[in-house]
Order: sequence, then C-alpha cells, then structure tokens
Amino acid sequence: MSPISRLATTKAAAPRVTPITRADCEVSCPELDVAVSAVRAAGAHGARMTGGAFGGSAIALVDATATRAVMDAVEEAFAKYDYAPPMFLLATASAGARPILESSTEMEQS
Repeated sequence: MSPISRLATTKAAAPRVTPITRADCEVSCPELDVAVSAVRAAGAHGARMTGGAFGGSAIALVDATATRAVMDAVEEAFAKYDYAPPMFLLATASAGARPILESSTEMEQS
C-alpha cells in the first residue's frame, strides 16, 4: 500500500475511534475531547485519544507544515475553556518495529 493510500485509510478511520472510545469505554475527558476537536478543525489528517486508562493523551496525524497552526489551535481551545496549557510531544512517523538481531547466534556473540 502506498504512503498516500495509508494516509487516506488512517484519515478515514480516525474520526470513528474517539467517539467509540468515549461512549463505549467511558475513558475520555473534556480536555481530550477539546484537543481532538481542535486539531481536526485545524486540519489534522486524523486525531484520537489514546491511553485513557492512564490519564489519556490525544494523538494527531499532521503535516509538518501545519504543526504550529494545529498546536496554536489546541492552545487557543484550552484557553477558551480555562484548561491548563497543553503539552506537546512532536514525533516523526517512521518504519514499524522490526528485529534488530538476525539470529540467536548473533545474540550469543554480543
């Protein structure tokens, strides 16, 4: 699947996830709902909450050129509701997990 096809699939699926998680699992909170709504409105390809059992976070798929605008949108939305300022962790998409050692023999030698 091409990167563009994967992006389209991710973008199509992301809006369905947070409402399901919020309604069925009751693990969201107003701050996460506001963050997800703000990033979507600011042009993110997709956004959802994650880690609800551990306090939760919002994760968004955003073009690098839109990062600052999306962050600004979340900060403005949080200020509107008098929430504490949000924290951001920027990451770059990369290849998935894979073995770093080829065989058990290599493990024994290291």
